[in-house]
Amino acid sequence: MIDKKTKILGFFSVTLIITLFIIVFMQMNNEKNYKELESELIESAGLYMMKVNPVVEKGKKLKITEKMLKEYDLLPNMQVEEDKCSGSVEVTKRVDEYAYNPYIKCQKYESYKEK
Repeated sequence: MIDKKTKILGFFSVTLIITLFIIVFMQMNNEKNYKELESELIESAGLYMMKVNPVVEKGKKLKITEKMLKEYDLLPNMQVEEDKCSGSVEVTKRVDEYAYNPYIKCQKYESYKEK
């Protein structure tokens, strides 16, 4: 028969595993929300490029800031839950297309930024 100490240890072990699973799941879901904000910034930058049609030479970069997006009413909600963010999108002219690299900085998250 299983003694009382083993039952208690088993209960706490299962509780700990479930708690860790919940924390990991919440963290993954939270990161997904930040990635969605990055996608919204890319979409807004694309609309900005179509609307303003700035001249960007091949191989050159253009940084689209929040201020630029706001000027054309293209700025998405820069908040993930209670975490306020700031951001920009770096647009690089390739042969016949643009590459978009979003960057957001929040208190709880920061995009990877190439150096």
